[in-house]
Amino acid sequence: MFAGAQVSLYPMTDGFVDAIVSSLKALDPWRDRLRIETDDISTLIVGPPEVLFPALRDLYAAASATGHHVVLRTTLSRGCPGEPDNRSARLRPWQIPPSLSNRGSMRNWPG
Repeated sequence: MFAGAQVSLYPMTDGFVDAIVSSLKALDPWRDRLRIETDDISTLIVGPPEVLFPALRDLYAAASATGHHVVLRTTLSRGCPGEPDNRSARLRPWQIPPSLSNRGSMRNWPG
């Protein structure tokens, strides 16, 4: 199953277009492994979660490096309508790091 992210950057500067365009260059190394489509409002990024999340990290790091206050708004989707089921892109169960294992997990939440 693919994961998808619709991402919008909001740098707080008069030069917001340049800040956004330069930040989006951080996604260039990921283009061979992700589907990336940018329009006037947002960027859609689709692919395996283990590739998608590091790409989002790099985008945010690049936007933060502009030196301006920046908001990155992301809507995440597990699986994207119309995308084929791809066994290599399926989400794997969360692994709880040993340092957090004494805090319990979501399975123990009331609900």
